[in-house]
Amino acid sequence: MIKKILNVLYIVLPFLVFSQERISKDESGKVINEAQFHTKWGNENLNLYRWDYMEDKKRICTLKKGQISNPELDYGATLKILEKKLDTVFTENAIIVLDFWYYNDICSISRDDNWPSTELRSVKEFNESKLGKIRELLHKHKQELYVFYIFEKNSKVKKGKKDYFKSFVEDSDNFFRENYFKEQAMCGSNLIITPSGTLLYNGESSIDYLLNNFIN
Repeated sequence: MIKKILNVLYIVLPFLVFSQERISKDESGKVINEAQFHTKWGNENLNLYRWDYMEDKKRICTLKKGQISNPELDYGATLKILEKKLDTVFTENAIIVLDFWYYNDICSISRDDNWPSTELRSVKEFNESKLGKIRELLHKHKQELYVFYIFEKNSKVKKGKKDYFKSFVEDSDNFFRENYFKEQAMCGSNLIITPSGTLLYNGESSIDYLLNNFIN
């Protein structure tokens, strides 16, 4: 469903917003036409995601393998590392979500590399409005959910000093980019870390959707 919505937007928005020339490439780097690009991108069985960038005033649209994967991470060791990086003490059997936003991502006309506190608040409040039932379910199993929004280096994040904004993290030393989010994905990536395994989803999706399908 998510990919179908994205495909519709991708077809409509170029006529409304983007007028530059486009070059589409498949997962092997071969130039293909837009119809072939959309067909491959929309085929969930191929497990592809995309990354777009500008080059010589042209928009280069690329496909990559591995929209959904399960990185092998040692749960205990990973949490100890994240506790130091995020200045947080996790409860036993905690579930961690890292929502990563890439620098210079051509995701939509409403998103850029500038993140004032009002936008940060709207993102968090939107997600929290959908996570209530999941938190209740986890509480029954004595588990807590921690969500962090991480922005790649060079992004302009203007968060407030209140504890409310502690969940917004600037990846100033490229730690998260180099260790967990090695490949750029359009509209970000999400890494879910649980005691029983991990899920990495590249491309636009909602946190509640991923959690509902991964932990239930």
